[in-house]
Amino acid sequence: MSEQGFRLKHSTGWFAAGREVSRALQLLSDGAFKLYIHLCLTADRSTGRLKGDHADWVKALGKSRRSVVAYLDELRRQGVCKTCSAKNQHGQGQIEICDAFWPYERRPPQQKPQSLGEYTAHIRRLLAGRACVKI
Repeated sequence: MSEQGFRLKHSTGWFAAGREVSRALQLLSDGAFKLYIHLCLTADRSTGRLKGDHADWVKALGKSRRSVVAYLDELRRQGVCKTCSAKNQHGQGQIEICDAFWPYERRPPQQKPQSLGEYTAHIRRLLAGRACVKI
């Protein structure tokens, strides 16, 4: 065996499973844990959030709608995630994995520039961070 180390088969979809996932494994029922892992794999890495609806998770897990609703309720009760329901039955709700169960650092919320000068300064800072750009 070579000393090259381990390499992923695919470069996309990798998820860091550390103590947050171990804690969820001990805390959640099998079905709720399976939903938690699915949510982690599909959430935005920088925010821990994703949009979706029950139908998406029913299809992904191969479980009944009733089961998925119960699993989501368990995730909320255990403090694993927060949910924001859709405005109507045709929209998608939003789920956010709570910090204690999200292994990535969240990107701080970005404030929108209030003026053209702030916007220009922001763009200059972004460009200055690139080695190929001289300002």
